[in-house]
This record gives sequence, C-alpha cells and structure tokens, in this order.
Amino acid sequence: MRKYPEIKDKAGRIFLCMAVCLCFAMQSCMKDSLAECGVSIRIIYTLNPSHTDRLAEVGNFTVYIFDANGVFYDSRTVQGPFQDGRGYTVSFALHPGTYDFIVWGNLGEDYQMPTFVKGQTKESDASLLLSHLENNILRDSLPDLYYGALVKQVVKPALQQNQVYTVDMIKDTKDVTVIAKGLREGEDPLNTNLFSCYIASRNTD
Repeated sequence: MRKYPEIKDKAGRIFLCMAVCLCFAMQSCMKDSLAECGVSIRIIYTLNPSHTDRLAEVGNFTVYIFDANGVFYDSRTVQGPFQDGRGYTVSFALHPGTYDFIVWGNLGEDYQMPTFVKGQTKESDASLLLSHLENNILRDSLPDLYYGALVKQVVKPALQQNQVYTVDMIKDTKDVTVIAKGLREGEDPLNTNLFSCYIASRNTD
C-alpha cells in the first residue's frame, strides 16, 4: 500500500517529462527545424479538354517561390519525362509565412527566365525571353509553354508532416501578343536597344 503513491508520482514525472519534450519539439519546428516544417508542391496539368492529368506532355518545369514582399525565395527545376495521371511532387523547406508559387513548364532552349538572386530579385521583375532569334526575328515555331500559379499561400508549421499545395498548369502559347514599349516612329524595329519588348499570351486549351 505504501508503494502506490510512489508509482503514481513516478508516472506523473514521466508524463511531465514527455510534455516538456513535446513542447521543445514543437518550438524547434516553428523556429529552426525546416525539414520538419516542409512544403510539398504537386504539379499537374488537367486544365485541358480531357480534364485529366496530361503532365507527360510537359518536358520540364520550374517552380519559383516568392515571399510575401514579392522577393525571390527559392526555385527548383525538374526534367521529365513525366507520367500522365500521377502528377509530380517537389519538396521545399520554408519558414512560416506567405508565399507565391509560380510554375513554368517547358523553359529551356526556346524560352528563358533571367537569373534570379535570392533575397533580391522581385517577382515583378521576372520576364520571359525568347531564344534562337535571327536579327531579332523568330523564324521557327515555338513549342508549347505551360504556366500555373498559387498566390498568397499561408505556410504554417506542421509537426512531422508536409503541407501539400497543388498547382494546375495550363497551356499558354496559342494566342501571343508582342508589345513594343518605347519604339518611336522612324526608328529601326530590329534595334532592341531602343525599346523594350514584352510577350503577353491568353490562356487557352
């Protein structure tokens, strides 16, 4: 009979110890242990006439991440081939906060993005460039380009599990408008030092 209070006290001490350890574990996840506060971004392509995932059509994709201030945080490029109907998941380690997830598919030899510098490049400064120009004229047809985005996504610490965000891409090159800003009448349109050129496209199937 005398031993029962001792056993009860020992159980209480064990419970208290476990509670303290759990508290420290959660605090670590919130502050430093980014591997335990991971984010998984699943890429699919269902915005097409079949409404099924046809990711195999995409040769590669790049995920760009921007923070709440629109400043470049991280990126990852994944090369295909991919499989239809399964999507593809890319994992990141992010601090808690608000982020934009931007995905471009089929960047490479024909389409290029400028070099992004972590903590410096702004999302508004991103521009899509065309390669393989002859005298500033594109003479070949372009491969399909794909695009998807999730903006203002709130990332919170999650203990021992990843938060999953799905980005559904869309084919983006059937209707293209070229906009020349700063080009004056009589100036050589092939001299790109005289003006800025932008490419805008309407999302289509």
